[in-house]
Amino acid sequence: MMKLEHQVKSGLKWFAFAKLIGQLITWGLTIYVMRLLNPEAYGLMAIATIFITFLLLLKEFGLGPAIVQSQSLDEGILQKIFAVLIIISFLLVVTVVACAPFIAIFFNEPTLHPILQVLAIQFLLIPVESIPYALLQKSMKFKRMAIVEVTTGIVGGVATLLFAIYEFGVWALVYGNLVLTACRAILLNISSPWFAKPDFHELNKIKKYITYGGMITLEQTLRFFYSRADGFIVGKLLGAKTLGFYSVAMHLSSLPMQRMNSIINQVAFPAFAKIQDDKEKIRNSMSSGIKLTSFFAFPIFFGIAGVAEDGILLVLGETWFKAILPITILSLVMPIRMISNLYPTVVRSCGRADISVGNLIIGSILMPTSFYFGSFWGLAGVCYAWLVVYPVVFMIEVKRSKVITSISIADIFFMIKMPLIISLIMYIILWFINKSLVEYSHSSSLMIEIISGVFVYLLCSFLFNKTEMKEVLSLIRH
Repeated sequence: MMKLEHQVKSGLKWFAFAKLIGQLITWGLTIYVMRLLNPEAYGLMAIATIFITFLLLLKEFGLGPAIVQSQSLDEGILQKIFAVLIIISFLLVVTVVACAPFIAIFFNEPTLHPILQVLAIQFLLIPVESIPYALLQKSMKFKRMAIVEVTTGIVGGVATLLFAIYEFGVWALVYGNLVLTACRAILLNISSPWFAKPDFHELNKIKKYITYGGMITLEQTLRFFYSRADGFIVGKLLGAKTLGFYSVAMHLSSLPMQRMNSIINQVAFPAFAKIQDDKEKIRNSMSSGIKLTSFFAFPIFFGIAGVAEDGILLVLGETWFKAILPITILSLVMPIRMISNLYPTVVRSCGRADISVGNLIIGSILMPTSFYFGSFWGLAGVCYAWLVVYPVVFMIEVKRSKVITSISIADIFFMIKMPLIISLIMYIILWFINKSLVEYSHSSSLMIEIISGVFVYLLCSFLFNKTEMKEVLSLIRH
């Protein structure tokens, strides 16, 4: 157990450090690209990404997580999994090529046809990257994983920027995506060399892996459906340009969540899989994760909401003015989404993907319905649907997952109440500061707001949440 604890700590340190360095670079590249491209380009890519990302959920049929979760594995099984991945990749390419013209007609955007067909190329790399990645994660070689992830992000970001500089328009995003995917496949095979002849015979021998993987895929599909339904509804009912504002707002407001969760989940999944039979350790580890996440997530995202106006106008310019309100609203719900993202990792690692599937069926009914009715009030209505309805979905998830985590809704509220209250105080103060600095430049206002927000949160935490602050600092040190 001490060895496992050391691996988890080492993995978190490596991922956190590598991601921090990588994100400082890739965020800068992304923002520069946003200044070069227009909202229409991001809107087109957002529509294409809805379809492509959905198919990417099917790319390995959950066989990667099945490899990680399995307690026994041999070369023969991997060869059969490799064969299944080859079949899946072929079917996905055919699906994209066949559906591309109809998707373009549905959204009345002819450019989507060639965009989708070019993006289909990435599916050809699925068989050669899925197994090396799963083996790296299973063996908890987090240092290598971190190097691959960071290098891939930087290479993809630089490629996208170069294409944007040379005025490729939306194709800068398309080609940049392909470069990123190819780089990732190459680096994974260098970091975790694995290749064997695929075995297409007696595939029934991996039935249990396919069954588990199928449950994971169903879960991911449902999660995609309700989390991406907003983009589909905005693109169809409000247009590609409005979707461009929304997709950039969602991207910027969720960046910290995406990066921090990718660090936590890639380390947590194999770690929880190793203690899946010890409920007390699961509860303690989950509680620590929620407390740690809450202490940082609420001030970070409420801070983003508080400085959104000056931040957007300074960094992206007046062209993206309409993204300010969506970023503000979406940022306020991100802490709950970030905590929620811990749950699927835990229940999957314990072999109970069925619980997540049930949670997501409920979410897939409530969230898209709220997005549709929210769209009657335009882009702001869709954003408010996230803010109002998602906390309800989260409480349902907590209640249904209690059988694994032993954590109730009351426990959650107790863990997050002080970071939430203090962050809300910080947000209100930032709002008043923003309104009182109208004569200042955006750069000066932004600097004052950031310094004030950090000071207010740390001071209030020290005065009113000192015990939890010490606990979090202890968790970080250890």
